[in-house]
Amino acid sequence: MLFIWFKQDKKQYDDGHYKLSEDTQTSNLILSMALSAYIIVALYSMIFSFRRLNRPGVGKGIRTLFQKKHSYYVFLFIGIWTI
Repeated sequence: MLFIWFKQDKKQYDDGHYKLSEDTQTSNLILSMALSAYIIVALYSMIFSFRRLNRPGVGKGIRTLFQKKHSYYVFLFIGIWTI
């Protein structure tokens, strides 16, 4: 079944049904660059928060709680932006 489906998609692609315009390609490029920039900043934010919380004066329970919640937040937004 999947083979027939993919074969049909290949036929439609070869016929030119899936050609993207220049505007669509540019838009996709901008969106992918924005997603990449967001992922880099979000991961840096996790590293920065880890370094800030490892200073003296922050309790271990609070440190663990904040890092866990911040990590969930970052990965949730990366997942949402990727969809």
